[in-house]
Amino acid sequence: MPYSLGIEKLEKERPRQEKLSPEQDEKLTKDMLHMYEGLKPSKESNERRRKFLEKLARLLNDEWPGHDIQVHAFGSTENHLCMSDSDVDVCITTKWKDLEHVCKLSRALAKRGMERVVCVPGAKVPIVKIWDPEYEVACDMNVNNTLALDNTKMIKTYVEIDDRVRPLAMVIKHWTKQRILNDAGE
Repeated sequence: MPYSLGIEKLEKERPRQEKLSPEQDEKLTKDMLHMYEGLKPSKESNERRRKFLEKLARLLNDEWPGHDIQVHAFGSTENHLCMSDSDVDVCITTKWKDLEHVCKLSRALAKRGMERVVCVPGAKVPIVKIWDPEYEVACDMNVNNTLALDNTKMIKTYVEIDDRVRPLAMVIKHWTKQRILNDAGE
Protein backbone atom coordinates (compact mmCIF):
# COMPACT_ATOMS: atom_id res chain seq x y z
CA MET A 1 0.00 0.00 0.00
CA PRO A 2 1.45 3.40 -0.90
CA TYR A 3 1.90 5.91 1.90
CA SER A 4 0.51 9.18 0.67
CA LEU A 5 -2.35 11.27 2.00
CA GLY A 6 -4.15 8.32 3.53
CA ILE A 7 -7.09 8.50 1.15
CA GLU A 8 -6.66 5.03 -0.31
CA LYS A 9 -9.01 2.40 1.01
CA LEU A 10 -7.35 -0.31 2.99
CA GLU A 11 -7.64 -3.77 1.59
CA LYS A 12 -9.82 -6.15 3.50
CA GLU A 13 -7.68 -7.73 6.17
CA ARG A 14 -6.38 -11.11 5.12
CA PRO A 15 -6.11 -13.99 7.52
CA ARG A 16 -2.80 -13.90 9.34
CA GLN A 17 -0.26 -16.44 8.14
CA GLU A 18 1.90 -17.68 11.00
CA LYS A 19 4.74 -19.00 8.87
CA LEU A 20 5.90 -18.80 5.27
CA SER A 21 5.85 -21.98 3.25
CA PRO A 22 9.32 -23.19 2.19
CA GLU A 23 8.58 -21.96 -1.35
CA GLN A 24 7.50 -18.50 -0.11
CA ASP A 25 10.54 -18.31 2.15
CA GLU A 26 12.88 -19.22 -0.73
CA LYS A 27 11.26 -16.68 -3.07
CA LEU A 28 11.40 -13.91 -0.46
CA THR A 29 15.05 -14.68 0.25
CA LYS A 30 15.94 -14.64 -3.46
CA ASP A 31 14.03 -11.39 -4.03
CA MET A 32 15.72 -9.70 -1.07
CA LEU A 33 19.19 -10.86 -2.11
CA HIS A 34 18.56 -9.63 -5.65
CA MET A 35 17.47 -6.23 -4.32
CA TYR A 36 20.47 -6.12 -1.98
CA GLU A 37 22.89 -6.71 -4.88
CA GLY A 38 21.35 -3.73 -6.66
CA LEU A 39 21.61 -1.52 -3.58
CA LYS A 40 25.27 -2.16 -2.77
CA PRO A 41 27.56 0.72 -3.72
CA SER A 42 29.87 0.30 -6.68
CA LYS A 43 33.64 0.20 -6.24
CA GLU A 44 33.72 3.59 -7.98
CA SER A 45 31.27 5.02 -5.44
CA ASN A 46 33.36 3.71 -2.54
CA GLU A 47 36.52 5.13 -4.11
CA ARG A 48 34.90 8.57 -4.50
CA ARG A 49 33.99 8.54 -0.81
CA ARG A 50 37.52 7.54 0.19
CA LYS A 51 39.09 10.27 -1.94
CA PHE A 52 36.61 12.83 -0.63
CA LEU A 53 37.54 12.01 2.99
CA GLU A 54 41.25 12.41 2.19
CA LYS A 55 40.54 15.71 0.46
CA LEU A 56 38.48 17.00 3.39
CA ALA A 57 41.22 16.14 5.91
CA ARG A 58 43.85 17.85 3.74
CA LEU A 59 41.65 20.91 3.19
CA LEU A 60 40.91 21.39 6.91
CA ASN A 61 44.53 20.94 7.99
CA ASP A 62 45.72 23.32 5.27
CA GLU A 63 43.15 25.89 6.40
CA TRP A 64 44.06 25.57 10.10
CA PRO A 65 47.56 24.08 10.38
CA GLY A 66 48.80 22.91 13.76
CA HIS A 67 45.38 21.99 15.15
CA ASP A 68 45.57 18.22 14.43
CA ILE A 69 42.16 18.06 12.78
CA GLN A 70 41.03 14.48 12.17
CA VAL A 71 38.25 13.41 9.80
CA HIS A 72 36.28 10.28 10.74
CA ALA A 73 33.54 8.80 8.60
CA PHE A 74 30.64 7.33 10.53
CA GLY A 75 27.19 6.01 9.77
CA SER A 76 26.53 3.98 6.65
CA THR A 77 29.86 4.80 5.01
CA GLU A 78 31.67 3.04 7.86
CA ASN A 79 29.22 0.35 8.95
CA HIS A 80 28.81 -1.18 5.45
CA LEU A 81 25.20 -0.09 5.02
CA CYS A 82 25.69 2.68 2.47
CA MET A 83 24.28 2.74 -1.03
CA SER A 84 25.72 4.45 -4.10
CA ASP A 85 23.63 7.57 -3.45
CA SER A 86 24.26 7.75 0.31
CA ASP A 87 25.81 10.86 1.75
CA VAL A 88 28.97 10.74 3.86
CA ASP A 89 28.58 11.48 7.54
CA VAL A 90 31.73 12.92 9.10
CA CYS A 91 32.82 13.64 12.65
CA ILE A 92 35.70 16.08 12.80
CA THR A 93 37.76 15.76 15.96
CA THR A 94 40.15 18.37 17.27
CA LYS A 95 41.16 19.86 20.62
CA TRP A 96 40.78 23.30 19.01
CA LYS A 97 37.41 24.44 20.41
CA ASP A 98 36.99 27.32 17.92
CA LEU A 99 36.02 24.79 15.24
CA GLU A 100 32.98 23.77 17.29
CA HIS A 101 31.46 27.03 16.02
CA VAL A 102 30.32 25.24 12.87
CA CYS A 103 29.59 28.39 10.88
CA LYS A 104 33.34 29.10 10.93
CA LEU A 105 33.79 25.66 9.38
CA SER A 106 31.08 26.30 6.78
CA ARG A 107 32.66 29.58 5.65
CA ALA A 108 36.05 27.90 5.16
CA LEU A 109 34.51 25.03 3.18
CA ALA A 110 32.61 27.43 0.92
CA LYS A 111 35.82 29.39 0.36
CA ARG A 112 37.56 26.13 -0.63
CA GLY A 113 35.07 25.26 -3.38
CA MET A 114 32.40 23.25 -1.61
CA GLU A 115 28.88 23.92 -2.84
CA ARG A 116 25.41 23.94 -1.24
CA VAL A 117 27.06 24.79 2.07
CA VAL A 118 24.53 25.04 4.89
CA CYS A 119 25.40 25.76 8.49
CA VAL A 120 22.93 24.38 11.06
CA PRO A 121 24.27 25.68 14.39
CA GLY A 122 20.98 25.31 16.27
CA ALA A 123 20.52 21.59 15.69
CA LYS A 124 20.73 19.16 18.61
CA VAL A 125 24.13 18.31 17.15
CA PRO A 126 25.35 21.35 15.19
CA ILE A 127 26.27 20.35 11.63
CA VAL A 128 27.49 21.64 8.30
CA LYS A 129 26.02 20.22 5.09
CA ILE A 130 28.05 20.40 1.89
CA TRP A 131 28.27 19.10 -1.66
CA ASP A 132 31.69 18.35 -3.14
CA PRO A 133 31.45 18.95 -6.90
CA GLU A 134 34.75 17.18 -7.60
CA TYR A 135 33.74 13.81 -6.14
CA GLU A 136 29.98 14.38 -6.35
CA VAL A 137 29.49 13.57 -2.69
CA ALA A 138 27.07 15.09 -0.19
CA CYS A 139 28.36 15.33 3.35
CA ASP A 140 26.97 16.15 6.78
CA MET A 141 29.62 16.90 9.37
CA ASN A 142 29.79 17.66 13.05
CA VAL A 143 32.68 18.60 15.30
CA ASN A 144 33.65 16.47 18.31
CA ASN A 145 30.40 14.48 18.55
CA THR A 146 32.23 11.18 19.02
CA LEU A 147 29.18 9.26 20.29
CA ALA A 148 28.25 8.80 16.61
CA LEU A 149 31.57 6.98 16.08
CA ASP A 150 30.77 4.52 18.90
CA ASN A 151 27.27 3.86 17.54
CA THR A 152 28.76 3.18 14.12
CA LYS A 153 31.21 0.63 15.58
CA MET A 154 28.34 -1.15 17.31
CA ILE A 155 26.25 -1.44 14.12
CA LYS A 156 29.33 -2.46 12.11
CA THR A 157 29.89 -5.26 14.62
CA TYR A 158 26.32 -6.52 14.09
CA VAL A 159 26.82 -6.41 10.33
CA GLU A 160 30.08 -8.37 10.57
CA ILE A 161 28.79 -11.02 13.00
CA ASP A 162 26.18 -12.49 10.66
CA ASP A 163 26.14 -12.34 6.85
CA ARG A 164 22.34 -11.99 6.87
CA VAL A 165 22.33 -8.66 8.71
CA ARG A 166 23.67 -6.46 5.90
CA PRO A 167 21.21 -7.55 3.20
CA LEU A 168 18.27 -7.35 5.62
CA ALA A 169 19.29 -3.93 6.97
CA MET A 170 19.86 -2.51 3.49
CA VAL A 171 16.49 -3.76 2.21
CA ILE A 172 14.75 -2.25 5.26
CA LYS A 173 16.69 0.98 4.79
CA HIS A 174 15.61 1.10 1.12
CA TRP A 175 11.99 0.40 2.11
CA THR A 176 11.98 3.26 4.65
CA LYS A 177 13.67 5.61 2.19
CA GLN A 178 11.03 4.90 -0.47
CA ARG A 179 8.32 5.81 2.05
CA ILE A 180 10.18 8.89 3.37
CA LEU A 181 10.38 7.38 6.85
CA ASN A 182 14.17 7.71 7.18
CA ASP A 183 14.59 11.40 8.01
CA ALA A 184 15.15 11.85 11.75
CA GLY A 185 14.84 15.63 11.41
CA GLU A 186 11.38 15.34 9.93
